[in-house]
Amino acid sequence: MKKTILVLAVAVMVFGTMSVAFADASWGPAAIFAGEKGISEADAYELKVEKDMTFGELAKEEGVYEAFQTAALAGKQSMIAKMVDAGEISEEEASSI
Repeated sequence: MKKTILVLAVAVMVFGTMSVAFADASWGPAAIFAGEKGISEADAYELKVEKDMTFGELAKEEGVYEAFQTAALAGKQSMIAKMVDAGEISEEEASSI
C-alpha cells in the first residue's frame, strides 16, 4: 500500500512538473502545431479557440498529425532525460513514464 501511494505521489509530481514545462516550452503543442502549419503561436491559439479543438485534433484535421506526434514525443523524451540528468527523477522512474 505504501509503495502504491509513493508511486502515485511521484507520478503526480512528475506530471505536474511536465504540464507546467509544456505550457512554456518551445516544443509544446502550440509551438509544434504552429511550426508545422507555418503560422505564429498566437494564430495557432486563435484557431484552437475558434474551432474549440486541441492542438492534436487540429493537427489531424490539417493533415500534420504524424509530424506533430513525432515532435511532441521527442520533446517529452528530451524533458524526461533532462530531469534524470538533473537528479529530479531516477532512470527507473523515467522508464516507467
